[in-house]
Parts: sequence; structure tokens; C-alpha cells
Amino acid sequence: DILLFERFGILSPTQWYKENTPAVQTAIEELEKTSQLLERFTTTGDEKRDRRIIDMRDTLSHLARYGRFFLEHEKEMLRMLGDTEPMKYIIFNQNRDEIRANGGFPWTVFTFTLYKGNILDYRKDDVYYYDWNLFPNVEAPPLWLEQFGNFGLRDVTYYPLFRESLEKANSFIEKSGETSVTNGIAINQWLIEDILAVTGPVTLSGIAEPFTEKNFSSLMSTLVEAKYAKVKTPKDVLFEFVDALEKKVLSEGMIAPVLTIIEKNLKNGQIILRSRDDATDRFLLSFGVFDTFVADKSNWVYPIFTNVGGNKSDRFV
Repeated sequence: DILLFERFGILSPTQWYKENTPAVQTAIEELEKTSQLLERFTTTGDEKRDRRIIDMRDTLSHLARYGRFFLEHEKEMLRMLGDTEPMKYIIFNQNRDEIRANGGFPWTVFTFTLYKGNILDYRKDDVYYYDWNLFPNVEAPPLWLEQFGNFGLRDVTYYPLFRESLEKANSFIEKSGETSVTNGIAINQWLIEDILAVTGPVTLSGIAEPFTEKNFSSLMSTLVEAKYAKVKTPKDVLFEFVDALEKKVLSEGMIAPVLTIIEKNLKNGQIILRSRDDATDRFLLSFGVFDTFVADKSNWVYPIFTNVGGNKSDRFV
């Protein structure tokens, strides 16, 4: 669950929110006050303790700000949390070494359904999983991508508008026998490197060299291409890394810095959100930061494709 509501006996977070809105408003005010209070205790002389207090202060400040945002856009946020009907999400984790119009080749995809504020059917898949299940529902690529013998989910981020990529991705997902997706999120590789710059090296069992913001791209590409530690897909090592990074962030109290990095990547267009639901899509577009390609049409170059038959070597050469 998003905030582990079940631990408090809250089985329907959105329903609980609607029944306790005044209490939520009070809680947000208290978060703001506590964050401000902690400002007075950030110079105790104990570096480790000060760092934890600062992280707590900043985390509470983030939560209060997100709470304010929720209150101001209650109707839209409840809809995105699946208050009245399930809302399925897909996240494209994009490798910028194989550049695409939406940012990069979608190495892996995460899918989950939000219903009444709870996360259901969470999955991590190799992007090729869906394409393997497409047969015999394959189709020819658009004329401008005729170099490809067939067309599948792995190719959809070639569209300049992420809404178009999401619509096409959904058509392939349905053809592969999976349920329809409504909301899409594209996350570019810069996010991981920014987080590694804060957390420091992340190590995986069996891999002598730790992952850093400097070597993540080349090291992970090498391991995936070599099918290192493959059990189900060549991307298994990437999933293992994600779990290790999450544990490090949580164990070392780095939630606030990571939230700041996520916000920065949103503003820089390295995270994009769009929806196949028109009302939700209009809401997202109204903020600009959720799809800067649409919000700012004055300063963009549209890469059609790279790496056709060249793998990821293009960037490194």
C-alpha cells in the first residue's frame, strides 16, 4: 500500500479520507508546525544525528506540501487513486542510451492497479514480456519506422507525444491478453543516477564493482546484454538493483533527498505523466511539468530513432 494504511486498520484509504477530511487538514497543519520546530534542532554537533533530524524535517515538509496539493485537487486525486473504479498504471523505465522521442528505450515496465487508494496486482516485467505474448497479433510498423520487421510495446516511445505512446502501448497490452491501462508514467535513467549521487555506491552480491552515478549506465548495460544472473529475463539484475537501492534509501533515512530529486526530474521533463482518461489528462496537462513537451513547444528537438541495428554502442562510441 502507498502509505501502509493497513497497519492502522484502514482498508479503504480514499473512503477513510472522505470520512475524516477535517482530521487530515489538521494533520497537515501539524506536519508543517513540526517541520518548522525541527529547524531549531539541526545543529546539535552530532553530524549523524543532525543529518537524521534534517531528513525528518524535510520529509515532513514534503508530506505537508503533498497533503496541501491533495486537498486543493481532491476530486482529481481521488479519481487517480481509484476511489470509485480501479485505475491501472504503467511505468516505463527508460534507458537513455537508446534515445527515443519520449526519452529512451523502455527496458522494463512496472504495472499496478490503484483501487480505493490500495496498490493491487503490482508487477515488474521485461518490456519484451508483452511482445512475446503478442503473437499472432503482430502488426507492421508505421511508414517512418519501416526498418523494423514488426512493431510492439518496446517501440511505442518513438511517438513524440507520450499520450500517443500510451494509447499505442495499451493496444499492445490488450492484444497480449492483459487488462487495459489508464495512466502512464515514463521515467528516464537520469533519476537513478541522481539518486545514486546522494546515496553513494550500491553493491549487489556476486558483482565486484559497485554501482555509482558514474558507471550505472555502462555497468548495467553490460550486465543486461550479457544476461548476467538471468532467471526469467535478462533484466533480472536490474530488478535486483532496484530492490537494493530502495533498501539503502529507507535504511539510511534518505527519503527527503529522493523526493527532492523526483521533483527536480519532474520539472526537467525526465518524468512524464499522461492519461487515457480525458479528464485526468487535462488535469495533468494543466500543470505543465507533467509533460513539458506539450507545455513548452518552443524549445524541442525530436529524435526519430537511434541504435537501429547498433545496440547501445552508439552513445558510448
